[in-house]
Amino acid sequence: MDRRKTDELIGKTVTNLDGHVIGSVVEMVVDILSWKVTDLQVRVEKATAKEMSLKTPMFGTLKILVDCSRIKSVTDQIVVDLAIADFKEYVDSRDE
Repeated sequence: MDRRKTDELIGKTVTNLDGHVIGSVVEMVVDILSWKVTDLQVRVEKATAKEMSLKTPMFGTLKILVDCSRIKSVTDQIVVDLAIADFKEYVDSRDE
């Protein structure tokens, strides 16, 4: 990923390679030893969470961590290499 300011990424829409909207970036996780961003915290759209059968909180919104290695491009949106069919398994594996 090229260099970007934090405020340029927060709020960006996150989609998969098929153009399906997953959600938007709300925060970044930084490895304090290397000072590199390791993950993006993404607020998942309610409709997307339902479509992927993801468990959502009673109050608030579902937020998930997406490893930066899954990012394929950053333009006016952030594209990740996760197919919708694989997304639930990916989210479940990140929760372990």
